[in-house]
Amino acid sequence: FGLFERLPWFNATREARSKTLHRREAKSMAAERNVLEAAKKLPGVVSVHHGIRIPNPQMSLGSGEVDVVVITNRACLLIEVKNFIGKINLEDGDIVQYKNGSKPRKDTKEILPLVRRKAQDLKRWASSLSSNATLEVVPMVVFSHPQADLDKTVKAHPHTAAPHDVEVQ
Repeated sequence: FGLFERLPWFNATREARSKTLHRREAKSMAAERNVLEAAKKLPGVVSVHHGIRIPNPQMSLGSGEVDVVVITNRACLLIEVKNFIGKINLEDGDIVQYKNGSKPRKDTKEILPLVRRKAQDLKRWASSLSSNATLEVVPMVVFSHPQADLDKTVKAHPHTAAPHDVEVQ
């Protein structure tokens, strides 16, 4: 994975980030930054990072981006931030957002399985770099919008949280 192989990705990313964001994307970015700032205040935090790419070892140039990565003195927390509004349920092992309160969104990508795969990729990558497989990597989905109506199964899920769950009281 040489520097020059990644140059097209770097140039495309730099160009995309220099453009003015769509209103929805700007709100999502603000939500990610809010979660990042809340995570910095948690006890035991060593460092917090935004928009980190996690290599997928099964693909030559594949990787996935994680919204917020929190490194603590005990584990690494991968946080996917969702700025969803409305009813949020847990169905068939994944998060489902209901559009206008009645129909599930059909254009939603998988959420929980994807963040779990990214956590496994990070653990595999870190253990190959350090020859130490003891890194604990915890996937988490944080619902940042105050109007997100989380179902009780979503609230009880060990890998989901709302912003008030992340804040230190």
